[in-house]
Amino acid sequence: MPVKPFPFSILSIASAALILGLQAQAAPAGKKEQKPSKLEIAEKLVRGDHPDRAKPLLLEIVKAEPKNTLAWYLLGEAYQDLGLLDGSEGSARQCFLKVLSLDPQHSRAYTKLGDLAGVDGDYIKQVEYCQKALKCPNPDPFALKYKAIAYSNLKRDRMALECFEQFRAQPTIVKDDPRVLKVLANLQENNGKYQEALTTLDKLEKPGKDRDFEIQRARVLEKMGKLQEAVAIFTNMLSVKGNEDDEAALTKRAELYEKQGRLKEAMADLNKLISGSPSAAAYKKRASLWTKLGNKDKAREDLSKSEQI
Repeated sequence: MPVKPFPFSILSIASAALILGLQAQAAPAGKKEQKPSKLEIAEKLVRGDHPDRAKPLLLEIVKAEPKNTLAWYLLGEAYQDLGLLDGSEGSARQCFLKVLSLDPQHSRAYTKLGDLAGVDGDYIKQVEYCQKALKCPNPDPFALKYKAIAYSNLKRDRMALECFEQFRAQPTIVKDDPRVLKVLANLQENNGKYQEALTTLDKLEKPGKDRDFEIQRARVLEKMGKLQEAVAIFTNMLSVKGNEDDEAALTKRAELYEKQGRLKEAMADLNKLISGSPSAAAYKKRASLWTKLGNKDKAREDLSKSEQI
């Protein structure tokens, strides 16, 4: 799921004045606090991941105030969070287009349309929308992030990393936020900057803590030619109680063993994998290994089993 941008807010921030030697004037007795508006309530709901509750309020607002740009934008975010991305009406895309019809310089609306284009797999259009966002008087920094992701999907890895580094350099962005670092590690890996990717992964999580990051560490080490270090990561994963039959770890360690020429160890992992989670892919891998070991009968048997699943 893409990283949710830090939104522009209409919510006022209360400030208190402290003046040395003077006593703050007391509020008139019995004066009630001003109730938040419907729009303020709806915005809180959208920001609090309650789009289903925000949606009816925002529909009321845009019906009463059809030129309320912020209400249309928030309604678009609510629809996006609810998975209502496209359609002639009642969709995120239509709401963001409405925002731009009211305010052609609304940078965040362009970014959002770019995000939706990326969901559709139209990465060229995603880049175009992000470029429009960045040309606005108050450019949305998240346009750089989604532009980088689009370039990455287009296999323009160098441009993707450069663009993402520009995003991280923006003053409003926490450059070491875990969500930011996760994308950075992927882009560094794609660019062949393997040692930098490992350093970024270490910032994200200490080795041995997170399964997904461990798998990525092993993948990077494999690309660096450090096969034994990659094997050690999967061995550590499989040594954890309750994780002895981890399908991904067994599969990948078997592949690494095979690359090292340790065919018996690879066979042992595939046997364990198939005994616990038999699959067509696992049988095919074992058939290939049987062929390398010179046992064509066993290879044919496993290929036959793969076709029956």
